[in-house]
Amino acid sequence: LARMSRPAWLTVMVKEVRENLRDRRTMFSALVLGPLMFPALLVVMLSVIGSQQSSDLEKTVDLPVVGAEHAPNLVAYLRQAGINILPAPSDPERAVTEQRAEVVLVIPAEFAAQWAEGRTARLDLWQDGTRQRTRTSVFRVERLLESYGARIGSLRLTVRGIDPSVLRPLSVIKRDAAGVDPLMAMLIAFFPYGLMFSAFMGGMFMAIDTTSGERERQSLEPLLLTPAPRRDLVVGKLAATVLFSMTSLALCVTAMAWGLTLVPPLPGGLELSMEPGVAVRIFLVALPVILLASSAQMLIAAFTRTYREAQTYVQLFQFVPMMPSLVQLISPMDTTTLNLLTPVLGQSILIAQLGKGVPLEAGALLLSWSGTVLVGAVLTAAVIAFYQREKVIS
Repeated sequence: LARMSRPAWLTVMVKEVRENLRDRRTMFSALVLGPLMFPALLVVMLSVIGSQQSSDLEKTVDLPVVGAEHAPNLVAYLRQAGINILPAPSDPERAVTEQRAEVVLVIPAEFAAQWAEGRTARLDLWQDGTRQRTRTSVFRVERLLESYGARIGSLRLTVRGIDPSVLRPLSVIKRDAAGVDPLMAMLIAFFPYGLMFSAFMGGMFMAIDTTSGERERQSLEPLLLTPAPRRDLVVGKLAATVLFSMTSLALCVTAMAWGLTLVPPLPGGLELSMEPGVAVRIFLVALPVILLASSAQMLIAAFTRTYREAQTYVQLFQFVPMMPSLVQLISPMDTTTLNLLTPVLGQSILIAQLGKGVPLEAGALLLSWSGTVLVGAVLTAAVIAFYQREKVIS
């Protein structure tokens, strides 16, 4: 009996896979659009951000200065540092808000007197904090002004016979315990959402076509009339869906690892990369989501009457299991037993930990697998029970 059941579900799986391979649109959506869209967007985004930051760091900053005559030495220092001093606008605030200037320096008339008396001299630096592209220019001007102030402060103390180091009673050395670059850890925190999307997209069309699609084509009834047990028919359809979902997930992880090699070095010489071992562990952590995604989509599609109706409900359902990935992205959670047992959330936490260079522990992996596999098994049993009903073809 065991020998007869295996060929039955395997035959169904091969049949479903062969039929879906003939549909080029389905294959494009399941094995190209789903797994490659997120890595492609990530690579393009990183490349654009890197090129923008590099150009912003290399370009000459134009700095309109109001009251330049009150601090000629400061203005000369800024010029020597590569800042292009421009004439003063009539209204600094308006010049910034109307985007005629990225940043405007205002030197008040009392600056010279305060400076000569050795008191703290005030400067006004107008900027628009909502403009992302101007942050690099503002940062460069701020650092130059701070450097100039620190240099003058040290000279004032030296003239008075005081060692400038008395103002630095502490020397704090930052030692980063993370095993990878913080930017890389942040990027991998985005990965769970893309991986969940890929896993669901990879098997979605197969899950719909093998359930509501067959009912709409009126090919479900002849299939159920075959001698093969209905349980084997469902297992075969589920196995085909799992195969496509697993392929999509593997392509997504591979595309992410390979895509990072295409990103040019970021400012500071930072090169992003994902080691093959990390990519394999990420795939291993996300693997049980495939069963959950495939069984859930088959169960939803089985209750619908048409392919289009099933596609609508399944696409809406995809946002539900992706919510834990978004929660983990916005508010990272700890690796508690309850969190690891929560389907999808446990996978998201472990993938984020891998991004930080934390070793993958067998116990944590087992917990994350347990919760997700359990839910996937319950959904699988629900699909099998649904197809045992006589009304399944009505």
